[in-house]
Amino acid sequence: MIENAIAVVDEASVRTELDTRKPVICCDLDATTFEGKKTLFNALNSAKSLDEYRKETGASQLTVTGIILQPYESVDEATGEIESGWGTIFMTADGPLYSRSLGITKSAQNLLGAFGGAWPADETVIVEFYETQLDGRRTWKEFRLV
Repeated sequence: MIENAIAVVDEASVRTELDTRKPVICCDLDATTFEGKKTLFNALNSAKSLDEYRKETGASQLTVTGIILQPYESVDEATGEIESGWGTIFMTADGPLYSRSLGITKSAQNLLGAFGGAWPADETVIVEFYETQLDGRRTWKEFRLV
């Protein structure tokens, strides 16, 4: 049943799964156990805002144990139009953290592509966030490996 609802990443599936609108999961989580499924559900359902976490803690780096790319749809309050996109969930020791930043999602896609879809379970993955100021008040958010 879970196979039909969730796309677990393998080497060739990162770009393919992004077209199916299913979550793309790349982490050291065993989603075949009850505990793994519970952790996965909680991450997909109630991840904390990455921006809020960074403001509260002052953190510019995170030790990440996995990444989930999750599709979303929302209504633009100004226009009433339905917007869709991809959010990124970082699995961390402090719990799952969520971002809808396009730059963060593109960085996550590039990370999954560079790792060939397999999470490096025996390596410590640390990401560092940075922002580039755009015109007006807008910023472009990204991360890099450190």
